[in-house]
Amino acid sequence: MTSDKPEDAATTEETPGAAGSDLEPAEGRTVGQGVEPVAPDKPTDSTGRPGTPAKKAPEVRKQTRISAAFVALAVGIIVLVLLLIFILQNNETTTVRYFGAQGHMPLGVLLLFSAAGGALIVVIFGAARIAQLHWLARRDRRTTGARKKP
Repeated sequence: MTSDKPEDAATTEETPGAAGSDLEPAEGRTVGQGVEPVAPDKPTDSTGRPGTPAKKAPEVRKQTRISAAFVALAVGIIVLVLLLIFILQNNETTTVRYFGAQGHMPLGVLLLFSAAGGALIVVIFGAARIAQLHWLARRDRRTTGARKKP
């Protein structure tokens, strides 16, 4: 009997050669239950042959905050050493004029101050954006919380 409707088609047909395939669940477990298939009874080697036990993969350790801070500290120290070398190699005195004020300072120190000023501007704008997002999130929590209560 054939049918044009897919819901009338038989759902218990078995594909030839499907028994024992890797796609079938082991020992009557259905797929999607979140349970792994049972391990084989005999230990196997890396080729899948029975006999010698398979080697376990080494554990992957998660990065901790302290290890990330240590790496950041090491990178910061390297950058600091490079900056000190730059300042020591560029110690010619330069005349600096800014809004009518005038002074003399080494070129390396002047460039370091200008880089620090640029970084300060980035931090100010970043902090303002974080404060803005915090304010918007707080406002959204208050408006959605007020709607759920009644």
